[in-house]
Amino acid sequence: MNRAKFNILLLFLTFTTALMAQTSPLAKGKWSKIAVNKQGIFKLTGAQIRSLGFSLPIVSSQFQLFGLDPSLLLEKVPANPVFGLAETALKVNDGGDGQIDEGDNVLFYAEGPVNWNHDRQLNRSKHFTRTISDSVFYYVTIGNNGKRMGIQNIQASVFENRNEFTQHFLFEKDSISFLNSGKTFWGLPMGVGVGKQSKLNFLVSTNGMNSSSKVDCFMHVASTSYQVNGQFDFYWNDRLEHTTLLQPVSGMLFDDIAKEVTDTFSNKNISSWPNKSTLSVSYSSANATATGWIDYLEIVMNKPVGFWQDSTLSFSIESDYEKGKIINCKIQDIDASGIIWNVTNSENPVQINWQPASNNTGSFLQQTDTALNFFAVKNNAFETPILIGNIPNQDLINLKSEINYIIVAAPAFIEHAKKYQQFQLKQFGRQVMVANAREVYNDYSGGQPSPIAIRNFLKHAKNKAIQNNLKAPAYLLLLGMGNFNAKKMKLNDELPVYENDNSTSILSSFSTDDFFSILTDGDDINNYNALGELSLAVGRIPARTIADADSVMNKLIRYQSEKTGGAWENKITWIADDGDYNLHLQDAESIVTNLQTKTSFWDQEKLYLDLYPAVASTSGNAFPQVNINLQQSVQDGTLLINYTGHGNYLRLSEEGVITAAQFDSWNNRDKLPLLVTASCNFAPYDQPNVSAIAWDAFMKNGKGVIGLVAANRLVFAYSNKQINDLFIQQLLVDDALGNRSSIGLALQKAKNLNWKLGGDRVNDFKFSVIGDPALVLNKPNYNINNQTINGKTFKNKDSLSAGSNFQLKGWVQQMGVTQSNFNGELTLTIYDAVKTKNTLANQSSSMVVPIAMQTQILFKGKSTIKNGVIDAGFILPIQVSNISNPIRIELAASSGIQSAIQIFDSIYVKPNNSASQIDKTGPQITAYLNEPNFKQGDWSGSNAVVYVRLKDSAGIQSSGNALGQDLSIWVDKNPMPIIFNNYFIAELDSYQSGTATISLPGLSVGKHSIIIKAWDLLGNGTKDTLLFEVPPSNNLLYKDPFNFPNPVQSNTRFGFETNQIGKTLTVTLDLLNQNGQIQYSKTRAGENLLTKYYMDWDGKTNAGSRLSPGVYYYRFTIQNNKETYILSNSFLKL
Repeated sequence: MNRAKFNILLLFLTFTTALMAQTSPLAKGKWSKIAVNKQGIFKLTGAQIRSLGFSLPIVSSQFQLFGLDPSLLLEKVPANPVFGLAETALKVNDGGDGQIDEGDNVLFYAEGPVNWNHDRQLNRSKHFTRTISDSVFYYVTIGNNGKRMGIQNIQASVFENRNEFTQHFLFEKDSISFLNSGKTFWGLPMGVGVGKQSKLNFLVSTNGMNSSSKVDCFMHVASTSYQVNGQFDFYWNDRLEHTTLLQPVSGMLFDDIAKEVTDTFSNKNISSWPNKSTLSVSYSSANATATGWIDYLEIVMNKPVGFWQDSTLSFSIESDYEKGKIINCKIQDIDASGIIWNVTNSENPVQINWQPASNNTGSFLQQTDTALNFFAVKNNAFETPILIGNIPNQDLINLKSEINYIIVAAPAFIEHAKKYQQFQLKQFGRQVMVANAREVYNDYSGGQPSPIAIRNFLKHAKNKAIQNNLKAPAYLLLLGMGNFNAKKMKLNDELPVYENDNSTSILSSFSTDDFFSILTDGDDINNYNALGELSLAVGRIPARTIADADSVMNKLIRYQSEKTGGAWENKITWIADDGDYNLHLQDAESIVTNLQTKTSFWDQEKLYLDLYPAVASTSGNAFPQVNINLQQSVQDGTLLINYTGHGNYLRLSEEGVITAAQFDSWNNRDKLPLLVTASCNFAPYDQPNVSAIAWDAFMKNGKGVIGLVAANRLVFAYSNKQINDLFIQQLLVDDALGNRSSIGLALQKAKNLNWKLGGDRVNDFKFSVIGDPALVLNKPNYNINNQTINGKTFKNKDSLSAGSNFQLKGWVQQMGVTQSNFNGELTLTIYDAVKTKNTLANQSSSMVVPIAMQTQILFKGKSTIKNGVIDAGFILPIQVSNISNPIRIELAASSGIQSAIQIFDSIYVKPNNSASQIDKTGPQITAYLNEPNFKQGDWSGSNAVVYVRLKDSAGIQSSGNALGQDLSIWVDKNPMPIIFNNYFIAELDSYQSGTATISLPGLSVGKHSIIIKAWDLLGNGTKDTLLFEVPPSNNLLYKDPFNFPNPVQSNTRFGFETNQIGKTLTVTLDLLNQNGQIQYSKTRAGENLLTKYYMDWDGKTNAGSRLSPGVYYYRFTIQNNKETYILSNSFLKL
């Protein structure tokens, strides 16, 4: 079935004052909602009306029914979108007393989810699906002067008799989506083999038909048959009537998953028809594994019409009609209970006074001005509507004030949307409107959960803004997961998505939230090459649970209100996949170069896979050093991570450079990056049953990423590079006023520009913002100006002597004014000159190429900033790699949520041969694992962190330019050390001591040792060793209860070791005297983050008194799920 695309060829609609009014009819009064799921005449009883919440009796004329014809929901952008509701004409059976009581009823006609339209050009009827869901919705209210059905009673003396009419039969079963993409769903599989049916039979009423009766069959079928054709055969009553051949599929990587055909045939001189006929369909192929599917079968018959033992009847007059012609329509097998309605205008059906005739026949006169539709019932075979219930008043139509930002939220997440609305107003003064998705459907699609409803709502908001001389909305946030299968959408916590028509091509089938941004009159996404510009920036938060929404809203608010400034605000991490003849690496290099040309201050870290050695494993190659470096980059902080290469929703790169385990190991709550992935299918927001790692990275907790720009389908590297390049420039290059675009606005601008340049629109559609489209990435508030070094004015092109000490002074300023309330820290980083590093050609499809890099750190230290004044000392190492090229000095200041950045990239180094060496002692090393109370042999999780402090009067060698003198960690017997030169940071106001934090991800279960090596600037070396163990996590382990200090004078800390890292523990600490009486008890529940679990005690009992001196016992009761463990020990109280 082709869902939600409505090609309306002939439409009769009477607009009431409610439809297209400027206020929602639902804004006042009492309303209840009902639904119908088929065509028919429906009966709503007085008892049902009471159950909907209305008090009986009701004055008959006040009862009203409203709805919106779903056929009006067009994907093409209307100049004035349909909204509101139209009243439907009713027949009230009130017994003649003028009021509806318990035993009375109301009759109304409904077309149901599927309807038929006559195409005069094709001279045939075609079915179309009118709804997203399986139902059409109506709204019941008590008003005034309700619309009532008219009665048709045509009188004429001259007319033409007509015995044959058009009847339609549709066979359709939505069962399978080949790609979980696109609008078309297919029937059950056909063919040979388990789970397939070789033939399907469809029973059709053919009463009264003869050899001259016309029967047309139309079908949409698909076949997957490799190398040979697939074949459908169609039989009427076991007589072969038609064969449809479908081309084979090649089985190549990007070929269509199936070939589809729309075909037709008519009956061939069938001399006689039984009362019931069977249309049989079989599928076959010379390939035994081939499979066929039927989307739909349409049967259109011209035949005598009658009930023929049924109780309902639908028929039409579609051919040979002339304006003003009168025909006498004859109906078979009808009796006195029969009711016939003219339903050509479904909102205004007309009751027909028909005349009985002999042999259980009836007739009525009809004027044929146009194609006509009728529905008849006998024996009171009325359908029963589905009662949904009361709905609150609402009005999303009467928009008067300026709206900058619209949040459309699934009902489950309305409170989260309102929380963010208030934050946006308080933080930015932004006018945000929160719209409950259910209310959008009610006001803009008659209750259908359609993406067109949201689009029409946005179009109406834009039109109203223009009408009132206000700015149109600039941002749309969709709060809720999407679902490619609209009929299975969970309306409480999911939102609609746009799916295009193609459902068989892995290349051409797509889903896009750009649909909501296409708001130019007449634009049609189905004619995408003719589209104008996108009108607003769109983002989606694909929350699946309340926990998801809680986490992501807290994360977004914290990022924007509790900013952590620093050098990370100026850092971009680039990752490029290997192989493919350096394609991904070259694309990344091109994007880096284009950005560098426009703005050179960015600190660019290149983690291209082919710059690192590949390590073979049982599951293929791996790049452990890339994993470690990325972990460290995230730990230190990076504003943006940009990945180019292969990937899917489970990992990035075949070697898994980013996986779920990687995201879990990140500990970067204060320095969240935006993740941009020029890769396939990393963020499939319309696949609710897919556990994409992107969702955990964004929504699981306060760590991970602050948002994503990623694709939801298969995409092409060439087109990815185009949109990635333009997006990065729009996002990271400030405008003339120094302002930076938000994530959503940058992507909107990038797509509009790419389309003007002839870029691939379908590929662009597949990329979307996952997150807040109005979010602007962290940016320093101030500048650092008027620097002096050793008392002399410092210019960007000065020279400094190697091996010398320097004192730098400057001021944190804004527009030349020193910020006297700026009190914090300065991080001063000196990068060595640009070097070239050759790639390693790890794959046969890779080539060795030089890559320019400026990541080697000569010095990194911190100093105190007071009243906006900077006074920082540093030492420049003797070993500088290249005195012909400039080094780079980066100053990053932070004070609370305020920050400042300054870059000098034209500083040259003069050689200095006068340095003397008297010191022969290497640096003092102090190191521990995970936490300061580490002792040799302790446990650790599989993701560990090493903390190292180094101290030496001559300064620490961290430049990497002294051969064999890198700061390094050697793990077990791994011949490849972890180099942590760039992670070393001098301590505050000192260059003679400093610290480094190094991540050790993915440690195996068992005992481990690490050796730490360090050198000073005079070449003296030292090493230290740490021993630890990673316990297995599949068995619950708790051990070694301890407390310190012990003996206890006042306060002490109790603890134990555990392997349950990242698990929720409920721990009770009891302190007991020697008689076993509890003196103190405390229970705490929460996620355990370390291998040591601590609980502090202030020396007091639960009653608030101090414990008397003596020996006491402490007991831990630990609960994890349904299991309980107890650990105990003693301590001495002084």
